[in-house]
Amino acid sequence: MYFDGDTHRRNFYSLVRLYRYNDVQNLSATYVAAHPTIFKCIDNDKELGGNNNPITLIKDSNGDYSHPALTGASKQMCLFAASLFNGHPVQLTDVLGNVNSHKLLQVLIQALVITSPTDSELCSEIFKPDPNIYY
Repeated sequence: MYFDGDTHRRNFYSLVRLYRYNDVQNLSATYVAAHPTIFKCIDNDKELGGNNNPITLIKDSNGDYSHPALTGASKQMCLFAASLFNGHPVQLTDVLGNVNSHKLLQVLIQALVITSPTDSELCSEIFKPDPNIYY
């Protein structure tokens, strides 16, 4: 399974243990939320309701991803994760136009693979999901 560094891996497994998701939509959005550039923006004081995911904790009161620490790329990653989680519409050209790092693109690919781990043609060894995340 691909992680953009050890901090990304630790953040992800910490969130997986905390929330114990067993569905691919939550796992994939959590994987993106665990990326260090996004994880640092999560408001731990907000309560995570039953119909939410850590990616939703970054939203402001207007429902936007406007946290000052989010870059253009990390904001687009949040929108992409929200789309994986709840079908929120996202412009893929905006996402790909702002996510201009090979490592961040690999994060997006891994998030897609998590949503369909057995059916994905992208499931090469680098992106093969850790089977332990699926409870």
